[in-house]
Amino acid sequence: EERGAGVEGLVLKSHKSKDKHGSSVGDSELSRLKEQLQMLTKATNPLGKFLEAIHEDMDTMSRELEMWKTEALTQTTAANEAHRQTEESLHSVYGRIQNIEDSISDQLVRTSILRSNILANDKTIDTMVKMVVAPDNNTKRK
Repeated sequence: EERGAGVEGLVLKSHKSKDKHGSSVGDSELSRLKEQLQMLTKATNPLGKFLEAIHEDMDTMSRELEMWKTEALTQTTAANEAHRQTEESLHSVYGRIQNIEDSISDQLVRTSILRSNILANDKTIDTMVKMVVAPDNNTKRK
């Protein structure tokens, strides 16, 4: 048994065999094969570590995604609750505003009626004053 340099756990047995033409496979070909196998192993080790790191990162990212989904749901629920509370508090404010607007309308109607009464009274007073000041002129016109 021979072990490749720098590669632990890889065991190659060197047996001389014959190729298609009946000649024996030489030590140089076996040595070249070992070197190629070691280079392949050296090249695949970083790839294996990289794949492990990717799997760990994917697991971490999956957990983080779930955390952010939970956070988004929590914040959405909180926002909806805040919106509901705001609407409830605004409902009473809107009711008070409507009452005030109704009071203003009522007051405007009363003011209009009072103006009308005042104008009618002014006209009546003006007529009465004219009757007192010049009673003959008013009776002649009629």
